Amino acid sequence: MCNSLHKLIQENSPDYVVLEDVALQSNPSTLTTLARIQGAIIQSSLICKIPYRIYKPSSWRKILCFSQGRGVARKELKKQAIKYVKDKFYIDTKEDICEAICIGQAYIKENNLTEIKGDK
Repeated sequence: MCNSLHKLIQENSPDYVVLEDVALQSNPSTLTTLARIQGAIIQSSLICKIPYRIYKPSSWRKILCFSQGRGVARKELKKQAIKYVKDKFYIDTKEDICEAICIGQAYIKENNLTEIKGDK
């Protein structure tokens, strides 16, 4: 997986790499795997000289003005991401893809980027 991610970053040469920080998991092996994947993405970004940004889940949700905090269940947070993507981009897709889009959108919003570069 790490080699595939490196190849993907290298071949596509994105302007930025934006990812969600690893959160505590109930399964320690899941946490370890996610941390290793995150490390591989960071390493590939550094090798390819591509800036990267890591957001805590609460940070990207705050940037996009999601309702969160005590009393807001994980299921509700996922629904908010789906609604955000559907309302803003007219895309109806899986919750994980919606969250990935939201994380990228938080970066764009936080950095006042109004244009995404096309093919190089």
